[in-house]
Amino acid sequence: MKKYREQHWIWFLFSIEGRISRKPYWIFMLIVSFGAFVLSFFTGATINIKEVNNSQILYLILMFGPSMAVQAKRWHDLNKSALWILLIFVPIVGPIWTLVESGFKPGTHGPNEFGPDPLVRT
Repeated sequence: MKKYREQHWIWFLFSIEGRISRKPYWIFMLIVSFGAFVLSFFTGATINIKEVNNSQILYLILMFGPSMAVQAKRWHDLNKSALWILLIFVPIVGPIWTLVESGFKPGTHGPNEFGPDPLVRT
């Protein structure tokens, strides 16, 4: 059982294959946001983008891959290609649309082309 759990976390953080529901998506996003908040608190971050320090840049780099993997699986649950990740780079509208779609819209019921329904227990 332990090996499965370790493989599950590796899949969750580093693979773009498969689907995840809203709950693990929100848990991941809250953990990453809390980590950024704590780091900002201890490194004296401000709103000024010119004052970003090396530890904050390192955190962003380290979280980029896992964030993209989690987001890809969330788009898959909505029966959309992982290329929808690119929407996040559209100023103002992109992040809002991504938040609404990924965070609040339920996924496709039953299996879709990206895998089985993550909410169906076997």
